[in-house]
Amino acid sequence: MSQNNKTNDRKCLLEEISAIEFLLQDLKLYLDTHCHDSRALELYRDNVSHAKELKTRYTAFYGPLNAENYQPEDCWGWTDGPWPWDKQ
Repeated sequence: MSQNNKTNDRKCLLEEISAIEFLLQDLKLYLDTHCHDSRALELYRDNVSHAKELKTRYTAFYGPLNAENYQPEDCWGWTDGPWPWDKQ
């Protein structure tokens, strides 16, 4: 895979994660005032699951998005790799 394709794939994955996170935030606000809306709750659950899958995939290929996703082995170094917004 060329470097350009890898960068584009990474960018697309970050954009998809960002979109899902935005949707989840919106759904949380909606559910705060419509707590019995079963369709919205189902949509929230489905998208939480999808967000976890995307973040797991991102972490596997590019490293953790945040410290909560970092599993240190012998020292704290989750910032050693490139930041998500850094170009490679």
